[in-house]
This record gives sequence, C-alpha cells and structure tokens, in this order.
Amino acid sequence: MARPEIGVDPETVVLAEEELAKIEGGKLCIQLKAIIAAREHRVKDVAAIMQVSVRSIFRWITQFKTKGVEEIGS
Repeated sequence: MARPEIGVDPETVVLAEEELAKIEGGKLCIQLKAIIAAREHRVKDVAAIMQVSVRSIFRWITQFKTKGVEEIGS
C-alpha cells in the first residue's frame, strides 16, 4: 500500500521560510546541501527545488572549491 501524498499548504511554507530566515547560517546550509545534491542529481533539478538559478549552483560549487565555506556564505 502506497504512502498517502501529503500536500504542503502555502501557510506552512511561509512559516517554514520565516523560521529558516531566523537561523544563523541558514543560507550557507542551503548552499552546502545544494552542492551535495548536485553530486547525484542534475544541477537543473537542484536549482528548481532550491528556487535558485542554475548559475547560482555552479557559482556556489566553484566558490566552495576555490575558497571554501567563507566565500559561499557571504
């Protein structure tokens, strides 16, 4: 038996985004998760899920590889 699909209502998404904005380093966490996800998924798909451009993902990867966490987190 398949697991029932659970939809996320817009109010829950807004609340989650607000909470993420409160977390120090939240943006850095998202960037690092995107870099990790790009190992197994197409950058186009990762960008769509993260709601950023493909160019941003490639920029984060390049900055991380050349200058480390400090560069992508800024």
